[in-house]
Amino acid sequence: MSKASSLKEPVIWGIHAGKNGVADALFLGGIIALDGAAMGDLTLISGEREGFKQQARVEFPSEVEKAIEQWAGQWYRFTFEVQMGDWVAYKSNASDLVYLGQITGNYVFRPQQDSDHAHTRTVKWLGSRSASELSAPLQKAVTRQNGFYKLADCLSDMRHAILSRDWNAGQ
Repeated sequence: MSKASSLKEPVIWGIHAGKNGVADALFLGGIIALDGAAMGDLTLISGEREGFKQQARVEFPSEVEKAIEQWAGQWYRFTFEVQMGDWVAYKSNASDLVYLGQITGNYVFRPQQDSDHAHTRTVKWLGSRSASELSAPLQKAVTRQNGFYKLADCLSDMRHAILSRDWNAGQ
């Protein structure tokens, strides 16, 4: 087996900065985050995804089941599925720019930093480019309404965008 074929395929995640880009400054500062501080430290929740759903039902009793399931899945992925070195794409609400970075840190619960964005990971932004320069499927993928998701349905487009090397360096 060649060295190239034995390398792990990178996972590419998408994340949103919340309604009206409330977390844009935090994200551009090298920290991506999810809300839901009431859930506490997510590493302490047991039972895989079901444990996250059960805890969310306790913390958010008036929410509909669909929202509970969506949030639980996002918190679970962000805490346990993301690996250091994975890629992350983020479209700024303050501009037309899509940022591409790599996850550089493990999950950390930081309620004292920002109670609305307490579930965090560090990221190194590698570059940005205008969303209008990306393929239509990739534009659609990075503007989804979900807060945190795997960009599985447009991997070839994202790989092409990454390998094209015409991202503006840094932030």
